[in-house]
Amino acid sequence: MVSLNNTLRERYEELRVLLDRAIEYYKALSTTSKILLWAVAGLHQILGVVIWLVGPKKIFGYIANIALELQNLPFGWLILVSCLVVASFPPLIGYGMLITVCGFVYGFPFGILPAAAGSITGATVVFQLSRALQKSAFWSSRLSALSNSPKWRAISLAITERGIGLVVLLRLCPIPPWVYSNLGFSLLPEEQLSYWNFLLATLLSTPRLFLHVFIGSRLFNLSDPNQELDGTSKMIDIASIVTGMTLSTALGWYVYKTTMRKIKESVHDVYDDNESLLSELR
Repeated sequence: MVSLNNTLRERYEELRVLLDRAIEYYKALSTTSKILLWAVAGLHQILGVVIWLVGPKKIFGYIANIALELQNLPFGWLILVSCLVVASFPPLIGYGMLITVCGFVYGFPFGILPAAAGSITGATVVFQLSRALQKSAFWSSRLSALSNSPKWRAISLAITERGIGLVVLLRLCPIPPWVYSNLGFSLLPEEQLSYWNFLLATLLSTPRLFLHVFIGSRLFNLSDPNQELDGTSKMIDIASIVTGMTLSTALGWYVYKTTMRKIKESVHDVYDDNESLLSELR
């Protein structure tokens, strides 16, 4: 019982720290950024109301019809790959949703192909473009400012100590988000992380796409207007989606905690007295 109470207290303190940081981050935003944030939140609320009024079945049925049309296009997969490349640029949103859409359109496992192609191509374009822009004095000062945060300096130090294995873990990790880590890795010096090591880590991290593509394929089964599922089949698909989402969340949390632990160990080994770096990782 004492152990359980201590664990709950630790989780509570972690949540408090995250909440405090979120509030500080929000207060530090410019007025324009705050307006944009509230606009995005409002858009999500409007979308939720529309889904509630129209009905999820009609909406997903309409989306399923679009997916069937996309399947029949000779280069429909190229549309998804192109969308993923565009969504790989920060601060754009929709990357995760597009991975699920790949499964929705092409099913599992075939949806993995456009999802992987778009992810790898998008990561490469962002990485190489950022490296090219850093050669310009105008962009170099602006991009380098992004890598001066204590947390990113800690990550940079840990990559130096741990090598490509940590880069793979960070590619699998849900935090930092995929689109921001594409840019973040490009800010590391060439001698610290070459493009080829970045590409290898990106390739090795593609299994993270499997669950999202699988969930998309189950959503299509529930939405397909050309087939009527019986009660048992619907329950199996719903259970598969819930299981997939739960497993994805659990794996993401485990990878995140493992990655942060390794980063903390690396920082502590080199700068055991650097509280500014260590505190950012708590």
